[in-house]
Amino acid sequence: MTAYSDFSKRYGWTMDYVLWGISYVNLNMLFADAITTVYLSDEERKKLGRGDGRMVDADDPKNRDLIRKMISE
Repeated sequence: MTAYSDFSKRYGWTMDYVLWGISYVNLNMLFADAITTVYLSDEERKKLGRGDGRMVDADDPKNRDLIRKMISE
């Protein structure tokens, strides 16, 4: 995906605005700050040693220690 198509879809910006209306530095900061998601299959997750696919209820106080352990890994 090109930079223009990414910004035109996300923000509705025209090519003219991407080229002349916003600074290159700001475009780079937007790219660096963009959230990307990589979906792994169960097999890929096992190879990485990350998660078994179970969901953890973060609202349940009983899971506090488990969540702290997950964050510290």
